[in-house]
Amino acid sequence: MPRLPLLALVLLPTLAACSGDPAPPPPTRPAEAAEPGPPVRVSAEIAAFYRERSNRPLWMTRRGPRPEALRLAAAIGHAADQGLDPARYGSAEIAAALEAAASGGAAARARAELLLSRAYPAFVRDLRVPADGGRGVTWVDTELAPRRPEPRALLEAAAAAPDLDRHLAEALAVNPLYQALSRGYASRRAASPRLAPAEEALIRANLDRARLIPALPGRYVIVDAGSARLWMIDGGRVDGPMRVIVGKPSMQTPAMAGLIRYVTLNPWWNVPPDLARERAKKVLKSGPAILRRDNMELLADWSDGARVINASQVDWAAV
Repeated sequence: MPRLPLLALVLLPTLAACSGDPAPPPPTRPAEAAEPGPPVRVSAEIAAFYRERSNRPLWMTRRGPRPEALRLAAAIGHAADQGLDPARYGSAEIAAALEAAASGGAAARARAELLLSRAYPAFVRDLRVPADGGRGVTWVDTELAPRRPEPRALLEAAAAAPDLDRHLAEALAVNPLYQALSRGYASRRAASPRLAPAEEALIRANLDRARLIPALPGRYVIVDAGSARLWMIDGGRVDGPMRVIVGKPSMQTPAMAGLIRYVTLNPWWNVPPDLARERAKKVLKSGPAILRRDNMELLADWSDGARVINASQVDWAAV
């Protein structure tokens, strides 16, 4: 899909941001009329968002930045605690623009407005989708796969929200396990800003993987194959862990995600050949009763219609 062109938006003293027709010359004023900074370039999507709302601001008021604007800027400023680069979103530029907007004129407020609207979608998208887009996971139910929301859709949803503060909190929400990992990383960075490169890379990789877990409402379970543990997330509360059986280096458990629609108690399971050989050794040592103890049946072959064999009829020494 072709990349959208970038448009240089004109910053008007009326707190407007528009493209297309040239802007009328601003009225003569004191130093406030001076340009607060270089023009802010945004995508065509963001330009259309402002054009269709008659250039009404989302993050600014006539008195300066809204509290939500300051909270968003703070979250972006701490992006490094989540393994992300604050410079990617123009964190320093945003901080300077907000300071100017608090005491400056309409042009300063317009510049801060556009910088925030450019950074907000990029930050949300990076929080929701890992760097590789989740290509290493099998999505059994495709609706669970991470999707990069479009900038205009994100801005329109924020503009339509009856409570921008609550909407912003929901948009930036992450799953509890990711949140705990991020807090631990932030504490470690505060205690020792210069971590060993290999440790640093491992933490960032784990944060990126944890972004695959959506901040879903309700209950869901997470299996960590690395530690062979399972957790249940219930309304933001983490229960567990409990031990689970996973694969091994030669037969790895695949990364997958799907919806749990039903539960099967004591399901049928065909024991793989390597485990069948191990079980045969135990039967030879302890007797066929071990199969009944473990609720196992002996089948004549691997076909779907294989008949059940009485374990006492087998020459286990020959096996």
